[in-house]
Amino acid sequence: MKTIEISISREAVMAAVAEAALFTGHRLPASENDPAEIRVERVRTAANDSLLLARYWEEAASILAIRLKDHLLKSDFGDESLEIILNLSNSYDDTQTPSLRASLFSFMENAIISRWFRVTLPSESLLYSAEAERLLTEAERRLCHRLPPQRRFNHADNRNQS
Repeated sequence: MKTIEISISREAVMAAVAEAALFTGHRLPASENDPAEIRVERVRTAANDSLLLARYWEEAASILAIRLKDHLLKSDFGDESLEIILNLSNSYDDTQTPSLRASLFSFMENAIISRWFRVTLPSESLLYSAEAERLLTEAERRLCHRLPPQRRFNHADNRNQS
């Protein structure tokens, strides 16, 4: 069996969450009762939101661990990062690992944004929730992607038969 280790930085995920929330706030349509400054302020993350976002981080990491439990040797979602060690088939295609890592990072980002938007912008929450689900399903498929079997030829036997 092969093992792969994946580390996802909490700081990088939270920075992506903050950027996405700010971008979403800026692209919302303005109205008389909801000027642009108030819209952006309502959906963006701030330093005093860190406890709530930390809870969302732990929830997303728990979901990830539950969904990958068939392959999971170890998971640790501490303060700095999410560390997972996966046990995979010997025929696992190692070229899938960078894509797997990106899918898991994006899952964490979208799952946290989805939870954040349930509070700040419910109309966008379902979009991010569906994207998080799609990304995690894609990651599960990548774990099962295997190299095609290869025939082994014994060249000495082939020469004797000729």
